[in-house]
Amino acid sequence: MDCTIKHESLGHLRIHLHQCYMTLPEADQVKYWIKELAGVNRVKVYDRTADATIYYDGQKETRHQIIDCLSSFDYKTCKPKVAEHTGREIQRYYEDKMFDHIAARIITRWFLPVPIRSSIRLIKAVPFVLHGLKSLSKGKLDVHVLDATSVTFALIRQDFDTAGSVMFLLGVGDIMEEWTHRKSVDDLANAMSLHIDKVWRKEKDTDTLVPIMEIKLNDQIFVRTGNMIPLDGLVVSGDAMVNQSSITGEPLSVHKSEGAPIAREVADITIAENDLQALVTLRQLCNALNQRNKHTYDFIMGINSGLIILGMFGILQPSMTALLHNASIIGISLNCMTGLTAKEQQPSLLLS
Repeated sequence: MDCTIKHESLGHLRIHLHQCYMTLPEADQVKYWIKELAGVNRVKVYDRTADATIYYDGQKETRHQIIDCLSSFDYKTCKPKVAEHTGREIQRYYEDKMFDHIAARIITRWFLPVPIRSSIRLIKAVPFVLHGLKSLSKGKLDVHVLDATSVTFALIRQDFDTAGSVMFLLGVGDIMEEWTHRKSVDDLANAMSLHIDKVWRKEKDTDTLVPIMEIKLNDQIFVRTGNMIPLDGLVVSGDAMVNQSSITGEPLSVHKSEGAPIAREVADITIAENDLQALVTLRQLCNALNQRNKHTYDFIMGINSGLIILGMFGILQPSMTALLHNASIIGISLNCMTGLTAKEQQPSLLLS
């Protein structure tokens, strides 16, 4: 592959790949291909501009290795191990969605005549009013009621510019909320992945290294000293001390011998996964998620109740109410986009 070094400093390279268009899978392919090199700490690939930033240990040998790797790189022959959930597609989708939303606002505000602009805002206000009435019919005083109140009062006063600004900010908030949810689900799926591709399976008198997806019910696998236990099951033979503190919270290792289950007796729920890391991650995520939900609920109820009261008494204008409301949504979304847990602990098998 042809590329040019745009900038270089100690332990840092910024290169440009000579190609007209880089797809999202190609960007991930380049990233993980370079990341596999020894001495490379971090790699960022910008698919829109076909640029890459490489952080390495600053050694000349590592620099030469990176340059040789880029020179010999080819999309057809180089197939690195790419993570199943990289988040690049979700990032691109919501960046484009946010851009389209802002561009539509600019075009509507500056290039359309007032009658057409007012008609568009009246049509866009219908879903907000319907959601608010639906919440009121169920006896709820939630965010939809606040949104409908802000938009309705602005339209009654024939302040279409304010109504448009309120709906624009609400749209930004909805995109941020949906973006946060999708990213959280993607991060959760990535955290639940054990990142183990192959295990040793017993086949007659030999051990065969096979993909973990080929393991079926009643197959026997070998787990050696210091290795992570990738699947749940029964101990067929051997004697070991298993560190399962990340599952049960016990500080001491648990003795496992022939016929003993690995994690079945410590689980009071059923998980549709075959690996033990799912149980560990689920316990950590539940604790962190409960704590975050409590703080988020208290914050949302406090600020929205205050905004509704101030809006009803006319202390705050609808535009200011919507601005504060969406600022709180953006703040909550940014907070929710952070990781819930630290680096996952993984149970290991130690022979006694």
